[in-house]
Amino acid sequence: MGKRSQKIELEDVPIVQEWIGWGLEEGEERGIRKSLVRMVQKRFPSLADLARAQVSSITSVTILEDLIDRIVVARTAKEAQSCLTEWREIYKDQQAIQALAELVPQQPQDPR
Repeated sequence: MGKRSQKIELEDVPIVQEWIGWGLEEGEERGIRKSLVRMVQKRFPSLADLARAQVSSITSVTILEDLIDRIVVARTAKEAQSCLTEWREIYKDQQAIQALAELVPQQPQDPR
């Protein structure tokens, strides 16, 4: 009896899939951070250091994307500064709602 050779593709191993997914998410987050800082640097150069400091603590792609949207429409450096300094307050309630929603079991959808 010979040994049966099984070829295992690394991409099929669950832990590897998890690492790949994590890497993609990290890459996306890093890219959005970089874009946000670059946008602030181009539009409001005096706020570049503030932008770098603020985005380094944001781990939500949704928040980063929303900040980009807010910076795009900011008409003045003061408006952009408010976006960069007040994001915690803006999202505090939204994050609390999301955390509560995750705790509540989802009700099955009525198939009708």
